[in-house]
Amino acid sequence: MFRARRLGRGVVGPRVRQALRLLADGRYVEAGVLFGQLADRARDNGHHFRSAHLAEQAGRAFLEAGEGERAALLTRDAVRQFVVSRRPGRAGRALQHAIATLRSRGFEAQASALEQDAQARLAEAGLSLANLPAEPVPQPRGHLPPACPQCGGPLRADEVDWIDSASAECPYCGSGVRTA
Repeated sequence: MFRARRLGRGVVGPRVRQALRLLADGRYVEAGVLFGQLADRARDNGHHFRSAHLAEQAGRAFLEAGEGERAALLTRDAVRQFVVSRRPGRAGRALQHAIATLRSRGFEAQASALEQDAQARLAEAGLSLANLPAEPVPQPRGHLPPACPQCGGPLRADEVDWIDSASAECPYCGSGVRTA
């Protein structure tokens, strides 16, 4: 069985779809702002994993816009939320991707600051960037669709919250998605 959806389709779905359209249209700053607002709302409602994923998407949008400082700030927030949601392995993957991308785009100062902040945050949880535990992920039976049927958000097996081996929770809207 699927977990109950935590946020209503009418509230989150259209805004997620709008952020995804902005991203697809190359309007990265607007997409980043909207993803950031959605991340804040999810965090305020206690949905830390969803908040982390949305903040990570906002950070990626700002990276595409060439705004390294904003990207680093949102990635910092995503890492915090991944740790709060007890997903340190996911925090590590988000950090590694963001730090490498920041450095490859010439944002060395932001990458170093993000790395130092992450080390401090992880140390508070008794972890370090060098030895983050891998997340146990159920072996999926079948494949996820490329996009969520409810909100249209892109789905990747390594970015969803697996409910069981045949279903996952969309990180954008929280709906259950079955594998094919």
